[in-house]
Amino acid sequence: MKAASLENKDKSFKQKVIIKSLVGLIIFVIVFCILLLIAGTDMSGKIISFIFYFSMICFAIYEFSLILPLPKWANFYLPLLTFLTFFSSWDNLYSWFNDNNQSLSLNDLIRDQYQYKIANISGLGYLIEFALLLTPFLFAKKEIKTFLFGLITYVFITFITIAGKSLMFLNAKGGSFLFLLVLLFGPAFCDTFSYFGGILLGNKIFKNKKLAPKISPNKTIEGAIVGFIFTWLALFLFFWFINFKSLNIDKTILLIVVPITLPIIAILGDLTFSSIKRFVKTKDFSNILPEHGGILDRFDSIILVSFIFSALFLV
Repeated sequence: MKAASLENKDKSFKQKVIIKSLVGLIIFVIVFCILLLIAGTDMSGKIISFIFYFSMICFAIYEFSLILPLPKWANFYLPLLTFLTFFSSWDNLYSWFNDNNQSLSLNDLIRDQYQYKIANISGLGYLIEFALLLTPFLFAKKEIKTFLFGLITYVFITFITIAGKSLMFLNAKGGSFLFLLVLLFGPAFCDTFSYFGGILLGNKIFKNKKLAPKISPNKTIEGAIVGFIFTWLALFLFFWFINFKSLNIDKTILLIVVPITLPIIAILGDLTFSSIKRFVKTKDFSNILPEHGGILDRFDSIILVSFIFSALFLV
């Protein structure tokens, strides 16, 4: 009976791996085709880019709102706050859409998000957003955790909106499609190789030791090392053969700093969102993607990588 049970469990695990791999491949193909379409066209590409990234951000925030101890109306209220950061500096966004206006560089567009000025006071927009964010938490259950949930939500909405908008500017014609691929697929590479590295080598070298047992019990040290090594190698070779003329970044930094730091930040981003899920006692943000969870589960590490690297190299 035990042998039959183990055999059924092994078959079930293999099926999950196959489904996860196929779904991941489909996601990759669809997203890559959309990215190419956006990068290869002018005004229509910008419109598609705007719709694609804005929709992804809103849905990710909606998924995040589902795990919070808030009334149901907050599931729609929180995504609406995306308008505040996404449409900040409307004049620059209009100029970005206007093909005849070349006065704003890629750095100008992205820098404005981090400043989020209102009446020329840098950062004031984020303070106003935080005040509006507190509204649904006034109706939350009276818990000590409420303020912490509010702070986490505020940081999350800010991070994902800035990261998504930066990717939108990078993706469109006149941005930097190659750097976009690094920010999007670098973390995806790390996550994929970490997953398969954990399956093949997990607990075989560091026996009975996990990467972060209290946060994500399934993640192994071996998987993280495999993910880091293969992502580092892929990025190093990519930067060695590709010349980033559109970005004023030193080649040495691209060859040394980025390949080392990106997989580390990607792993930390994954663990950060895993800790939030652990905090609210949920496995996934949603179940829209078979064996992957939700949109946010699939792109969580990309958020932190895009936010930090855009700030470091594009602001």
